[in-house]
Amino acid sequence: MARSRDRIEAMEFPGLDFELVIGDLAHSVFLQEVLAGVDTVMHIAEIWFSEEIVRLGQANGVRHFVLVHTTGRFSRYRSASEGYVEIEGRLIATYRNLTVLRPTMIYGSWRDENMSRLIRVLSKTRVFPVFGDGRNLMQPVSARGLAAAYVGALENADVVMGNQYNLPGREALSYNKLLEIWSDTLGRKVWFVHVPMGLSLWIVRRGTKVLGPKMPIVEEQVLRLNEDKVFAWSASERDLGYAPTRFEDGIPTQIDEFWERSKQVFDFSVKQRAPRLRCPLSVVNLSQLQVQIILIRWCPEAWK
Repeated sequence: MARSRDRIEAMEFPGLDFELVIGDLAHSVFLQEVLAGVDTVMHIAEIWFSEEIVRLGQANGVRHFVLVHTTGRFSRYRSASEGYVEIEGRLIATYRNLTVLRPTMIYGSWRDENMSRLIRVLSKTRVFPVFGDGRNLMQPVSARGLAAAYVGALENADVVMGNQYNLPGREALSYNKLLEIWSDTLGRKVWFVHVPMGLSLWIVRRGTKVLGPKMPIVEEQVLRLNEDKVFAWSASERDLGYAPTRFEDGIPTQIDEFWERSKQVFDFSVKQRAPRLRCPLSVVNLSQLQVQIILIRWCPEAWK
């Protein structure tokens, strides 16, 4: 089940026999129809839809629900965790045929919004601000490792039903260390400038007042960035066969994918640089074909 075909068509499902249904999880009639005759539901969209999916699935005789939520429910900041805690509390108190999986921050694909955004920034800048001292611990998890855990939850329903599992990365690393690994893997020297927390929060608050919803970061993100996010995964290993990879081993795949997708016309080696052009170029987020057309139109001498 998906909201649109856009991302599904970019994926590959070799050898799998499945039916793709396009619809909106906010529409109860649609959910009623697609849940009819279903034995197991794996819900990986948004926690906000979990209660309705379980309620309607239960009425349709679904045997097992695997709900992929988030470790954000353990945040000490109420604004970040309160909604998650309430939803999970109601579900766990009401239903016994649930398995709750909670990944930490996920990486491993250009489609993710957190890591990919940071990789894009680090690939273009030499100076990067760090809110706080950067010593807080994190455990980012590879999407490939999660996929294996999801399969484990489906294949071992009798074991995992009624249980909850955290799915963190293999080891806890400081934010400073993560930034170091990112920049080293990108092959760039980036200067990380630490901004004291008090000043960081003041900047974000002032920026929010001036820019409103256009402010790229909110106060809660700064606060959460400076809390430890460390979780045990022994139960996940035992029941799901969970075996997360080390961050150093997993992130190069995403960075290689990033470079592959972000190649531009002027992707020359040091020995083969592009000639200087007299006419201006301003090309952002265009495919290579589009860039070539613009260059030919503006600067035909560049292609002689």
